[in-house]
Amino acid sequence: MTSPGLLFAQGQTKITVSSDQSAVAWRAADAQGRTAASGTAPVTGGGAAIGLGGLGPGYYTLTASAGGTTRTAGFGVLTALTGDEHKDRRFNANLHFGWSGGDDAKLLRSMALIGMGGVRTDANWAAIEKTPGAYTWSGYPIDKYIPYAASQGLTTLPVAGYRNPHYDRNKTPSSPAGLAAFGKYQAALVRKYQRQTKEVEVYNEFNSIGFNKGACGITADCYLDMLRAAYGRVHAAVPDAQVVGGALAGLRGDWLKRLYALGGLKYLDAVSVHQYGFPKPPEQALAALPQLRKDLDAAGGRHKPLWMTENGYPTFPGGVTPDAQARYLPRAQLFSFASGVARYYWYDVTDDGTDPKNKEHNFGAFKRPTAAVKAWQPKPAVVTEGVLVRQLAGRAFAGRDGAGPADVHSYRFGTGANTVRTLWTAGSAPRTVTLTTSRPLTVTDQWGHARTYAPSGGTVRLTAGGAVQYVKGPVTGVKAAGADRP
Repeated sequence: MTSPGLLFAQGQTKITVSSDQSAVAWRAADAQGRTAASGTAPVTGGGAAIGLGGLGPGYYTLTASAGGTTRTAGFGVLTALTGDEHKDRRFNANLHFGWSGGDDAKLLRSMALIGMGGVRTDANWAAIEKTPGAYTWSGYPIDKYIPYAASQGLTTLPVAGYRNPHYDRNKTPSSPAGLAAFGKYQAALVRKYQRQTKEVEVYNEFNSIGFNKGACGITADCYLDMLRAAYGRVHAAVPDAQVVGGALAGLRGDWLKRLYALGGLKYLDAVSVHQYGFPKPPEQALAALPQLRKDLDAAGGRHKPLWMTENGYPTFPGGVTPDAQARYLPRAQLFSFASGVARYYWYDVTDDGTDPKNKEHNFGAFKRPTAAVKAWQPKPAVVTEGVLVRQLAGRAFAGRDGAGPADVHSYRFGTGANTVRTLWTAGSAPRTVTLTTSRPLTVTDQWGHARTYAPSGGTVRLTAGGAVQYVKGPVTGVKAAGADRP
């Protein structure tokens, strides 16, 4: 399969294949395995084009066969963007610039088609400050892709890290000279790219020995020194910059409260955290988030945004299936927003390798190209993310409905006639949910398929499962029954 990409806007789906046969037989199946389209494509000049422009939104698997050889590939179809999606900075993802075999631009275009607003990436200090006090930007991936991301409507959050052989014996900076140099580097970074981004995240998982082997240690007290060294210098260079602090490994409330007690909120503009917790569902893995927001408010940070800059679900034996990833990704974001998180960054856009048993190789939304499939193949979660963004763009979190059982989540986004409800259950069995309404409701499933329900006796009944449904229309009450049979 030779198509350069496998994520399409509705009406533009066409997949190319190469073959030495005269024709290719093909079948496109939807996420439930049902045939959505099929046919035979003639081969001309060693290639065939399979036209699938009639497919609606969703996730599909294409099977193509010729001369005893069969290839399969997953592909996604999304409705066209309305133009508001990139303005909503809640929806973001991580992408390691330079790790994708030269395909970063393709992947950034895919992120733009999904509707994301930003991308988080590495900005390696040692690769840029090769001579003390001198910065060489050209040749390092961010110099090419921060501007390109901006051209696609994506704002980059560079992560400043980690060490430099000219300071502190090539360990995480901790001496006054090393910290000052690191702060100057971050100021130079923001100054250099301020036309495309004014953000910088100060280090990554400082509280983890996996990233921090500095002489000072991994405590909040040590991190405060790093924030102090960066904050003033960055704002002196770009007054309206956004210095993001924390990038914390795990939802470590005590560590953050210590940072706040030391006065750390004076040296950051947003607080960022990371959390995984797979294979637990998001509502369990992220259960500490509401308290983190309360702690930040109580420390005087009510106006400081809380960002989740890493969260994800790897599709490997110790993680989750691709179908579970597709369900969990929207739920993780919705739970985060309801818990006071202002931005969410999915980790990450691509699988970072090809070993099916390696956790780090399987976090991605896209599988790596192979000899048989030349493009980055979207996993089902790419489509569920695109649907989430299209349903919620421009609609702020407005509250949770009291639906009854705690496992039923009904969150409101937007107000008045613009309200969208997100509905699912975190329980092991589906539940019947009764919506009180006098008007028809439009319900969109996780694949983007919309259906209109007319009320009967003033109510509409839906079955809530583990996949998010999006409900538009005037609803005056939400009530969930006991557990239904699966």
